[in-house]
Amino acid sequence: MTPARLLAPLLACALALPAAAQLKKPPSPEGAWSFATNEFRGGCRLAGDITLTRTTAGAFSCSFEAKWTCDTGPLRSVRTQQSCSATQAGAKILVTAKMEKIVSADPPDAMSWLKSAYAPDNFDVTINTRGDEMNGLFKSYDIAPVKFRRKAELIS
Repeated sequence: MTPARLLAPLLACALALPAAAQLKKPPSPEGAWSFATNEFRGGCRLAGDITLTRTTAGAFSCSFEAKWTCDTGPLRSVRTQQSCSATQAGAKILVTAKMEKIVSADPPDAMSWLKSAYAPDNFDVTINTRGDEMNGLFKSYDIAPVKFRRKAELIS
């Protein structure tokens, strides 16, 4: 048997592996998550908790609470409640938020300004193959890397 004939089956298997791996359905983001951004705007961060609930194939309703904090500047923190919808295309998940309520602000006199100025917190992330992390971008008043971690479900 020639070397080419020996290599042909091996090459066919090697080429088929990536295609087979791509056929595996990505995990669903349904469930409870915590999230946190990297630092942006010189010392600011966004962190919170979000829950996604499947509505139809590839679509989810969601809600989250977020706390935006800054180490410097006149606005130190803002707590919000937001509703959202999410779509999943493969491993990509796009979360589009709607501001429901600004819960608190530091300093408190910033509340009236924030009601018209705070932009909803949107996310463009990719879920990993284990389904326990999502990484991507926070997109709102600024853009920053964000990491979501699935919350462990308690067993009673």
